Amino acid sequence: SSVDGNQEKMETSGTALKASLDSFKIEELITDTVLYDAIYLALDNVKAETAAIISDPDMKEKRASINILSGELFTILTNLGIRKPVYYWLTCPDAFGNGKEGGWIGETTASPDPYGCTGEPLVKKRSDMGSTNQ
Repeated sequence: SSVDGNQEKMETSGTALKASLDSFKIEELITDTVLYDAIYLALDNVKAETAAIISDPDMKEKRASINILSGELFTILTNLGIRKPVYYWLTCPDAFGNGKEGGWIGETTASPDPYGCTGEPLVKKRSDMGSTNQ
């Protein structure tokens, strides 16, 4: 995670994610053309944001890429109908200032916040239940 603004850790994690994405074979997983197109587009966006996390020297830009990447990954997981293991869509209501929230996927509701916000994250969705009111 990028908690505490650890740029080196963020870039290392991004490099590991890039290697996994490069070896991912979407065509082996999806035969439905419409679903394939939707997931392919989201996956392409994930790859672009991963490259930005690795190469952009600005931590604010890295965090913006995490926000976009997380949203696209959540779209992929949702479109594939993956509900287990349980994962959460979490948000920090003021990740980018002026009330602009940032989101990320967490294994628990206490997953580390990549934006450095204070307080508990808002739980917007749970993979096996849809939206929550937490």
